[in-house]
Amino acid sequence: MNHISLCMLFISIASSQYAFAEQTEMQLFDCLLIPEQEVIVSSTESGVIENINIKKGDIVKKGDVLITLESNVEKILVELADLKRNTNFEIDASKKNADLAKSKLKRMVSLQQENITSEKEKEDAISELNIAELNYEQALQNKRLAETDYKRAVAILNKKSIKSEIDGIVTDIYLHIGEIPKDNKILKIVKIDPMHIEVIMPSYYFGKINLDMMANIITENKPNDKNRATVINVDKVIDAESGTFVVTLSMPNDDLSIPSGQKCEVIFDNLPQKGVQELGNE
Repeated sequence: MNHISLCMLFISIASSQYAFAEQTEMQLFDCLLIPEQEVIVSSTESGVIENINIKKGDIVKKGDVLITLESNVEKILVELADLKRNTNFEIDASKKNADLAKSKLKRMVSLQQENITSEKEKEDAISELNIAELNYEQALQNKRLAETDYKRAVAILNKKSIKSEIDGIVTDIYLHIGEIPKDNKILKIVKIDPMHIEVIMPSYYFGKINLDMMANIITENKPNDKNRATVINVDKVIDAESGTFVVTLSMPNDDLSIPSGQKCEVIFDNLPQKGVQELGNE
């Protein structure tokens, strides 16, 4: 083999090695986009569904009222409790009696000093004042209890309004107006901001992927967009049967434009590649 042919051979080998290294540096791994959280909304309250305030696909915020149950009795109890807590007749009457008893005792003390009334009449006036003051304190306590009863009635009424516990998207509605939801699932909400990504990795990469490692995510619906994700969990064990472990990443999805449930591909930053290492060892 002449010198020129030998040089061409070395150039060809070097080019092949470079192309292989370049390819393996961008190694893709299959992944799946999953919601960060799924919530099945149910109710332990009895009652017929009166209103459904959302529909499938709606975006909801934490605290939004999703479903209301029939609550005529509870509304009446709230009105009665509100009326009772705003009534001051008992307090006003007992306060007036206490003031009168205090004035009476003052007169009795003055008259006794002039030897006009007896000691017994003075003691009776003291007893009347004590009873009047106790009645006034009881009226104040009843007022506080009325406030508590009102709050309790409102809390019971609020249980008839089923609210969202998370920000998310309504994906399923299982019941309809007129049905009874007790102990049954009513609807499902998923939270997809941030989005979670699950990757099943070969055991070779165990220990090479760490928390907070960054990666690029290529999605099916927007393959040209550059989506960045962060590793938030790495399985602590390897599945013996498949020789794999699961890595979970988190990716911002502020505008909710990336749907969950679709397949994706992930490219980890600075991940040692098996192909490059094996090539270097040969």
